[in-house]
Amino acid sequence: TLLAPIVASHYRQRSDPDRRTAFYRYARQHTLEAPAVLDAAEEMEGERPDRFDTFRMMAIAMDEDGRYDDAIEICESALRLGLENGTKTGFEGRIARLKKKRDAGG
Repeated sequence: TLLAPIVASHYRQRSDPDRRTAFYRYARQHTLEAPAVLDAAEEMEGERPDRFDTFRMMAIAMDEDGRYDDAIEICESALRLGLENGTKTGFEGRIARLKKKRDAGG
């Protein structure tokens, strides 16, 4: 979708507070569109994509901000959609690490 490059650009510049705010706004919209985007991709290509990097980017940014519960929720949303995050431990491993940080008080 058109939002993917916008999200990625703002993610790369997230050290700037205004870009970080914009990243969250665009990324949230992109994740809300994910089910329809994934369904359309499957219909057009005959295969459902297993990656939608906005979920991973949001989880990382939220982790950086200490928003562990929000990051966990994003990872769980990705799992419900059948997505992978491109790492060895996947969203499951990310959730475990986030819970450990949350439970240790950050």
